[in-house]
Amino acid sequence: MKRKTARCTALSLLLALALATAAFARYNVTRECTPRLTFSGTTATASLVVKAQAGASIEADLTLYRLNGSRQIEVASWSESGATSLAFSDTVSCSRGYDYLLEVDVTVVGDSGSDYITKSVTASCV
Repeated sequence: MKRKTARCTALSLLLALALATAAFARYNVTRECTPRLTFSGTTATASLVVKAQAGASIEADLTLYRLNGSRQIEVASWSESGATSLAFSDTVSCSRGYDYLLEVDVTVVGDSGSDYITKSVTASCV
């Protein structure tokens, strides 16, 4: 009976460790890809920071949507590019009482491969 209890305890600990392990996205050439969406009154600021290995090329498409129920209404879109790093920020008018979604699609190509990254962030204009 003690052996069975010891096995169950050991298996439970292994399962707990496996579930507790944090999952981080692993990229070939990208060190950071951080979209942000902030508001000041009725002005939304959409920003993106991408950092990659030296010499990597970066292309990013950003789209800002106003959420209305199950609909996404495009408010603005941008296409940006850079080498090794990219820092983008722009402002647009927003309507109070709505949630907004910033979606980014980023392609990073470097000597050790390519990364195709899609991220999004949601925030409210209050």
